[in-house]
Amino acid sequence: MKSPRFNSIEEYLASVDHTKARTLSSVIDFILAQFPELESKIFWNVPTIHRNGKYVVGVCAYKRHLTFAPWSPHVIEYFKARLGKFVVGKNCFQIPVDWEIDRDLVKDLVRARLAELDHEMPKKKMKSINKMIPRPAGEESAVGALTNLRKALAATPKAKARWSDLTPIARRDFISWIDSAKLPETRRRRIEKACSMLATGKRRPCCYSIVSFNLYTALNATPIAKAQWSDLTPLERRDFISWMDSAKESEAHKLRIEKACSMLAAGKRRP
Repeated sequence: MKSPRFNSIEEYLASVDHTKARTLSSVIDFILAQFPELESKIFWNVPTIHRNGKYVVGVCAYKRHLTFAPWSPHVIEYFKARLGKFVVGKNCFQIPVDWEIDRDLVKDLVRARLAELDHEMPKKKMKSINKMIPRPAGEESAVGALTNLRKALAATPKAKARWSDLTPIARRDFISWIDSAKLPETRRRRIEKACSMLATGKRRPCCYSIVSFNLYTALNATPIAKAQWSDLTPLERRDFISWMDSAKESEAHKLRIEKACSMLAAGKRRP
């Protein structure tokens, strides 16, 4: 029998049993929450994660197992010791249908694939990949916020359509805004408000600073600055962003991002 063609990840997940769908969805949501610059889509008729049109990893369901596929023999070889409890192939490995996500392993696998794509490494240099993988300190997952938001979007077609049209950075801003709420009830209200804003055509959460990808990357590389940034008020963040964005030339903007991280690391709250 010919396999059905899927137009979306939701269609694919609906075609498998609940346990498999829940595990696959959790893996996808976790990766997108940890790496907001990535996007998910159907490719080769299975759920996959891409960056700027380039394949990063994929997951799919079989009768008795699921598969996690970096589709890179170099990455699989590098992580061979950590994959000892799995059935490992040349480009992928099998995971249980009810797998409890090994978050550190998944993050490191994705970082390794991104490093491989960034550096286009020859085979003999793959062993030094650990030197190229950025390891943000003290990261907390926003996977819960993303999972709950996806459920709410599924019930709001207009909001879901607008969400599909957002850039990865705009999606990250919505997720960060929701996840920054300390109480579950506040997060629930923000999810409702996010759906309402999206349904009316808004592309950013209200009163939330737009963090460029370059600044986001620089903050992740400077844990002290990132901690200070998290402690700033929305107005203080806006002042920093306005100051950085006032530099129109690319090089000047880059220098201001570096200076902003230095100021934040020194405890300053305003540029």
